[in-house]
Amino acid sequence: MPVSRLLIERAFDLGHTKAICDAFDGAWAFLTRSQSPLASAGLANTTREMLAKHIIEMAERGLRDSGELEADALSYLQNNPPEA
Repeated sequence: MPVSRLLIERAFDLGHTKAICDAFDGAWAFLTRSQSPLASAGLANTTREMLAKHIIEMAERGLRDSGELEADALSYLQNNPPEA
């Protein structure tokens, strides 16, 4: 699921939207590069959706830095892994 579809119903300025997208792309790249089981074919869609939703939720709470959004999302997944 592209993160942009989840952003349609939200109102963020251009800079904040870029930070959200960069955080999502960075977190997903980290998971695929590290060959995480969360990026496997069976979990990829669920993981991507969880990443996107969590990043957007944190952005709505005011987090604006892409690096912090990415780190927070990866920490969230580590503590709340999707089920197969």
